[in-house]
Amino acid sequence: ELELLDFLDRRVRAGQGLLLDNRQPEFFKQETIPSAMSLPEAILKRDNPHLAKVLSALGARRLGERWDFKDAKALVLFCSAVWCDESAKAIRAMLALGYPADKLNYYRGGLQAWRAVGLTTVVPES
Repeated sequence: ELELLDFLDRRVRAGQGLLLDNRQPEFFKQETIPSAMSLPEAILKRDNPHLAKVLSALGARRLGERWDFKDAKALVLFCSAVWCDESAKAIRAMLALGYPADKLNYYRGGLQAWRAVGLTTVVPES
């Protein structure tokens, strides 16, 4: 949790990083970690017609058939808890797309661990 709090304070606040909630949208709408954005792992499938928009929003740049991730944001991905595999799937999908491993971080405890230590959650604005 301390590393995630530091990431939020240093990287997200400076616009260099994003916290991504990989749970299904209906769960995100009920409660999430402050400053998290919803990015369900299913959106990262190669056949998603909007995948280019998603990667561009993360800071990647299209170079013909390839992607340049030099300016891509550092990410922390999370889902429900240690038993949940949505973030692990999202990370594998991002790696397969070429997203640099050193820009991907995994908050394995997820929302359950965040709540368990008494940290603040929010209901995102619609």
